[in-house]
Amino acid sequence: MAFKSLLDPTFTYRNSANTDVRLTFERVRREQQIEAQRERAREAGKVVAIIGNGVSPAAPARKGARH
Repeated sequence: MAFKSLLDPTFTYRNSANTDVRLTFERVRREQQIEAQRERAREAGKVVAIIGNGVSPAAPARKGARH
């Protein structure tokens, strides 16, 4: 999320008496949820290869084993 500069002509100052913090937090949560959904959608398109069985590590080589 980008912040507006004070020099941006579309920036409008709002003093604390006219700010509803609850609404601001609700808006930010919505924006974060939307971004998280977009990230999950991007990740869903990726292919991940898992090497190994994920349960136990590879067994170490035995001493004296022939190759």
